Amino acid sequence: MQRKGRPLSPGELERYDRQLRIPTFSHEIQQRLKKSKVAILGLGGTGCPCAIYLSAAGVGEIRIVEHDKVELSNLNRQILYGECVLREYKVEVGTERLRDLNRDISLEAVKEKVTEKNVEELIRGCDFVVDGFDKVRDRLIVNQACLIAQIPANHAFVHGFRGEVVTVIPGQGPCLRCFIDDQTALTSLSGVGNVIGVAAGVVGLFQATDVIKHLTSIGEIFPGQRLLVDLLDFTLYHLEQERRRNCPHCNHLQEDFQ
Repeated sequence: MQRKGRPLSPGELERYDRQLRIPTFSHEIQQRLKKSKVAILGLGGTGCPCAIYLSAAGVGEIRIVEHDKVELSNLNRQILYGECVLREYKVEVGTERLRDLNRDISLEAVKEKVTEKNVEELIRGCDFVVDGFDKVRDRLIVNQACLIAQIPANHAFVHGFRGEVVTVIPGQGPCLRCFIDDQTALTSLSGVGNVIGVAAGVVGLFQATDVIKHLTSIGEIFPGQRLLVDLLDFTLYHLEQERRRNCPHCNHLQEDFQ
């Protein structure tokens, strides 16, 4: 989605100096980020680092949707918070921290729980959606809404020292529902159980990286593949996934994409 934007200010040129030194990262590329809008749904273990680095990189508009309050058990992995803000709303605390990081971008805090009824409105107008949820049910709500709106999205899973990212670009390969069997899709299984904070951090950074690569058209994205990382032995690999025949989320859209 193309938006009008002001030229980079002297302050922005200084702020982004190190990334503007990258040979493939021109002022025009930085302007693309400035004109982009991203929704981050869930500001937890993966959403926090993703939000930090998208803000730092200069994504112009970021909508953050989160309804939970900060709990002590969050603090091993949710790095936007501290003990001084326990029982405060994550979206309020997190957005203020991000504003302090970068006052040149626009941050929208939405204190709502994402549901099938409001998800369409929450992602409207966005160029990319980051799924920071820990429940399969919530992830699939986001997946279906993004397919219908034809908005790219990525989804993160973390368990112990291992993590996984799936980036879905409508019309290019399978969607998240293609990966998930029918029985699992009917449950509200949580992806947060045994989690070391660094694993959530690494996976959140992979999510942010794919967002930046997509918005700037720099580098390669692997839509519909499972990017798996194991921090115990530092292995990283992709698993191919075919589009699932008769997938209840993307099957009816396949003809439109061809």
